Amino acid sequence: MAQEYRKQTEIVSTISIPTLALLEDGFESTTVKWENEQSGGLSGAQTSAASFNGNNAYRMQTRAVGATNSDFQGIVRFVGLSPKPKINFTYRSRNLAVDTAAAREMFQFVAELQNLTLTFELVLDAVNAQVLYRNASNVLVPVPGFVLPNNDDVWKRVEIQFNTSTRRFEFFSVGNRIVDMSTLPIFEQTFASNRATLTVRIRSQQDQGAAAISTNLLVDDVVITNPD
Repeated sequence: MAQEYRKQTEIVSTISIPTLALLEDGFESTTVKWENEQSGGLSGAQTSAASFNGNNAYRMQTRAVGATNSDFQGIVRFVGLSPKPKINFTYRSRNLAVDTAAAREMFQFVAELQNLTLTFELVLDAVNAQVLYRNASNVLVPVPGFVLPNNDDVWKRVEIQFNTSTRRFEFFSVGNRIVDMSTLPIFEQTFASNRATLTVRIRSQQDQGAAAISTNLLVDDVVITNPD
């Protein structure tokens, strides 16, 4: 008598998470979606006087009268994290030529992952034609081998990618130049929290070693995504 055998099979499915847009802002809305941060600065505001795309950009300008080396003007936004560890940031910026002698651009992304806080921070140092990053010792140091191009008074494209799983930057690019940063440790802190939040900061600030003047930075088309 023949016997019937049935082979049991197990179907394992995976959840495919598409590229997510965590934040998109071209500063076209009449409602500014960022909080303002400043020290000795003027109030940041939308401007229609100059933009890369559309009708508006956002202007960050520090004071001219009584300027000090600690002055900065910036914006901050809080974004919820997704399960995907890679985060890609792009935006357009323009340093107005009359104000760039002591101007720096700062980008800071603070990822809070339950009991760990990761600080991904870059500073564009136009005075010394270099890019600084905050290392594992909580000190700003130059990115090895990268020369910052002179883009005064020109709209430039900045792209930054980092990974909250490897706890490293992936790469940084400005204009037509790109540098691999995947071997450079960043600053980490243990922090008791149950948050899954990304704090995004963009600032126009003084160069600490240069004469104190007014800085004037325009930003436009900020996009933050979770690529594969």
